[in-house]
Amino acid sequence: MNDMQSAQPIIITDQVSIFYGEKRAIENANLKFYQNEIAALIGPSGCGKSTFLRSINRMNDFIATARTEGKVIVEEEDIYAASIDPVLVRRKVGMVFQKPNPFPKSIYDNVAWAPRKTGLPKSELNEIVENSLKKAALWEEVRDRLHQSALGLSGGQQQRLCIARAIAMQPKVLLMDEPCSALDPIATGRIEDLMRELQKDYTIVIVTHNMQQAARVSDKTVFFLNGKIIETGETREFFTRPKQVETENYITGKFG
Repeated sequence: MNDMQSAQPIIITDQVSIFYGEKRAIENANLKFYQNEIAALIGPSGCGKSTFLRSINRMNDFIATARTEGKVIVEEEDIYAASIDPVLVRRKVGMVFQKPNPFPKSIYDNVAWAPRKTGLPKSELNEIVENSLKKAALWEEVRDRLHQSALGLSGGQQQRLCIARAIAMQPKVLLMDEPCSALDPIATGRIEDLMRELQKDYTIVIVTHNMQQAARVSDKTVFFLNGKIIETGETREFFTRPKQVETENYITGKFG
């Protein structure tokens, strides 16, 4: 990971507030995320962490009542500026969801789906598919059945396929919304190992309910409560020497 003091943040959220109708889900969130960093967002259900995560690639745009105020800057560009195309934002900021959601297509077509839309020739698509599956630690398991249905894969394999699909467009940032919650411990371990590998090439922001997972994989942890950021800090110190009473109460199981 880069030196946090000297590195330029790849993502800055500046006074970000998010509303569903009149209800405020996030209040004045100010955060910085750095290149090659894994940041974990934790907090009780309904605290706003997934809403905040989705604001980083404008996924909340698909919710009719959602409204975002403030700035979300990715690579020095405010992604909520009127001139910005949200589709281009999502190419730069990929996302992996809680439940594996492969398309009902072949393994190959799942990974090639987005790059194909850009008009790339077959030879380049083949290279992208192979490289993406290798980065997602899936190539050796599926190389002989690329044209079989992705729905025949196990849950853990499907989630790694979704990661391969997300990185096929060569994003700068990878968002993960509880990517292991539907997986068994062995598959979870493989995804966690994969995150550490992917960290070499991407900034990763993960929402997790599993505090042990946050402690294992992240460099920085952010604690949300009732739509507000209560505390953020280097993960080891965050879990051993929390600065806020609410943080200590949450990580010791006194509430949440």
